[in-house]
Amino acid sequence: MSHGASATKPGDLIGEGAQRCAPRESGLILSQYFFHIQTGQFAGESEINLPDDATAWAELRKVCGDLVGSITRKLNQNTDWQMEILDESKKPVFRISVVAETLS
Repeated sequence: MSHGASATKPGDLIGEGAQRCAPRESGLILSQYFFHIQTGQFAGESEINLPDDATAWAELRKVCGDLVGSITRKLNQNTDWQMEILDESKKPVFRISVVAETLS
């Protein structure tokens, strides 16, 4: 990956579906997930607690949807940006990527 979009702090991206809390709150058993962002040489991650993979996917889509305009305005040619949701063992569960390629 090459440089392109400005660095975004993953901890600033978590929406309403995610909780920064102990795994048991309000009777829900929450699983530990991580948002992982990669752009150029920058990589960062932020821990979140969510009830299940479906909620993690919804949260990833919401956060990426909120950021896509800002990301694409700052993305240079031949660069990419990606955000992943990792599980408790830090294995990727979902990924959304934005790629800018010069085709000629």
